[in-house]
Order: sequence, then structure tokens, then C-alpha cells
Amino acid sequence: MAFGLRHPAQRSTPEAGPLPFKFPAIGEFAGRARYVPGDVENLPPPLRAAAGTVMDVEFAGIACPGGRSAGQSLYRECSGQSLLGGLVIPEQDLDFIP
Repeated sequence: MAFGLRHPAQRSTPEAGPLPFKFPAIGEFAGRARYVPGDVENLPPPLRAAAGTVMDVEFAGIACPGGRSAGQSLYRECSGQSLLGGLVIPEQDLDFIP
């Protein structure tokens, strides 16, 4: 490909059907991520204490429409540290580590 030329992004069309995409299974390991909530001061003490901590997380589902996390992937800690008390965390509050 020549410098500066781009190929158009693949798009879903009625003729071709939807683009293939596989959501992870509930409970599937998602990786290691640092918990970086946006508004630490307004969190309950256990979540405030966990801010900045790196943990293993698993996929927990997709947030329902209508909330601050609408449509985002949700994750649950699975590192055994019990830092988040079993709560699900939206992807915007996680910084995944490659």
C-alpha cells in the first residue's frame, strides 16, 4: 500500500450481513487492568482504596441503556484479592495492560 492511501473500513451491509464479532462469554478472562475510576472522591471507601490497583478481570456483561455506563462492557475482578467486593466495573474505569 502506498503511503497516504487508506482502504475503506469494512462495513455491515444488508447484502453482506453483519460484521463478524464475538462477545466474550460471561466469566471469560479479559486480562489485567488498573482500576482508574473517574470520580474517586465520591466512591465508597472500599472502591476508593482500590483505585490505582492492578487486578485480573473477567467479562461480566454489557451495561443496560440509560445509565452512565450504557452499552459499555462490564468487568468483575477475578484475581482473588476481593478489592472490588464483587461489584462490576465499566470499561471506562479500567486501563487494560497489554
